[in-house]
Amino acid sequence: MKYLLSSKILNRILSDNEFSLALSLHLKKKQDTVIRLAKRESDILRLPEQINFYKENGYQQEEIFDIVGEKSE
Repeated sequence: MKYLLSSKILNRILSDNEFSLALSLHLKKKQDTVIRLAKRESDILRLPEQINFYKENGYQQEEIFDIVGEKSE
């Protein structure tokens, strides 16, 4: 199984200026860099520090990740 950042969060980074600005301040990166990270679906956006940021901004654990692939037994 692979845990990808949810399309809901990626779309919000790309479309919500205030959210992407707050995330860029949190990451200590330029806003255009954060937008590029979202377009590339970068692993940087899935680190524990960022997960806490999403939770602080109202996202539940289930909303943060899209799970791809099936668990094989």
